[in-house]
Amino acid sequence: MGVAFSPDGKLLASAGGEDKTVRVWDLASGKEVRKLEGHTAMVRAVAFSSDGKRVLSGAYRGDGTARLWDVLSGKELLRTPSIPAGVHGVAFSADGRLAIVAGDRQADLWDLDHSKLLQTFEGLQMATDAVFLPDGKQALLASYGDKTLRLWRLPK
Repeated sequence: MGVAFSPDGKLLASAGGEDKTVRVWDLASGKEVRKLEGHTAMVRAVAFSSDGKRVLSGAYRGDGTARLWDVLSGKELLRTPSIPAGVHGVAFSADGRLAIVAGDRQADLWDLDHSKLLQTFEGLQMATDAVFLPDGKQALLASYGDKTLRLWRLPK
């Protein structure tokens, strides 16, 4: 359902879909190096942090959580509350401190260092993807339901 390269291009994370896992692959050998388990529904989205040490994943309805993982240990570092219709997209800020979890009618901005929800962006119709702008002050959210792109200012 989703894939992401590590910043150094050596690893690939794949959202396993129906098997409810995220798998991390070594691209040189083609071998699986980590299987991240814990989601209870189809995993749809995955992203690497800019340092390549963490992976963020998001699952569909029935689970609806985003989970932050340590790539080396496979340990779950954070689990967000469930978004009722599920998570469709996840993104890290360039510095890795923030993440956006995009869901059906909302997108949540998380402070990952403090495991704290900073802001909820509402009024979306199926937010399918998100990206932080390079300046770190704004984020762009894609909303499939109403076919819009919305630019949001982030809290300081």
